[in-house]
Amino acid sequence: MSKSISTIGAVALCLVGCITLSAGAEKDRSLSEPANLVESAPPAITSFCYMAHLGSMIVSVIGNNLGDATKVTIGHRVATFSVVDGQILAMVKGDEVSGPITVITPKGKAVSEDWVDSSRLPEWCMFIP
Repeated sequence: MSKSISTIGAVALCLVGCITLSAGAEKDRSLSEPANLVESAPPAITSFCYMAHLGSMIVSVIGNNLGDATKVTIGHRVATFSVVDGQILAMVKGDEVSGPITVITPKGKAVSEDWVDSSRLPEWCMFIP
């Protein structure tokens, strides 16, 4: 189940230089593994990018097993979000947003190692109207 971002008529894309997180102890999954093992794995955030737009923070989250997200938070704020091709486009209102991204699915919780920080907006996210 995903929540729709009805107030945004655009998409934030992570084009170049996204914040890429290390996969840690997660093992590589080969194409020969049964699909049900991959689908039942917990979510993982591998990278994200973000930008400010009209008093909101828009975040594009890339990772594994994010498609059935039930809740997304940025810092301590609950985000409005939509799942697009297994990745997440999320938005929170406010100019000052800081903290990790958390994605909750029925299979578990993923927390980003790096933080969204409205005081240091990256230049590599692009807003496409």
